[in-house]
Amino acid sequence: MRSWPELRREGRKLAKRQTDAQFMLGDLLLDLTARLDTPPAHQAALGHFADALNISRDTLNRYCRVSAAWPQAKRNKDVSWTVHAILASHPRRFDLIKHPPPPREKQWTCTEARAVMDSQRQVGEPSA
Repeated sequence: MRSWPELRREGRKLAKRQTDAQFMLGDLLLDLTARLDTPPAHQAALGHFADALNISRDTLNRYCRVSAAWPQAKRNKDVSWTVHAILASHPRRFDLIKHPPPPREKQWTCTEARAVMDSQRQVGEPSA
């Protein structure tokens, strides 16, 4: 039986691979649609790509939207794709991703990202 530190370490490795794959799929779709000039062409390309990969259109579209909101140079490799997705519409996301809120101050969690978005909505900051 594996210990908690071993399980946590293995889980983090798998989560990192998942984050990488989600961003890579979104980036591939961005590359594909960059050549297209109309929304119908984008939707057709999305459908063909989703079918070819056996991934739902909604999932692939979500990956693409998050990749578009987070250019590669602005992503934080130590933060999950899900946290990037939660913060994707925040106008200060590029600064926020560098500075997790207290008390953790070392790593973002989904709960903290949602709290930041909830407080942003409450104060009425415009979303990006």
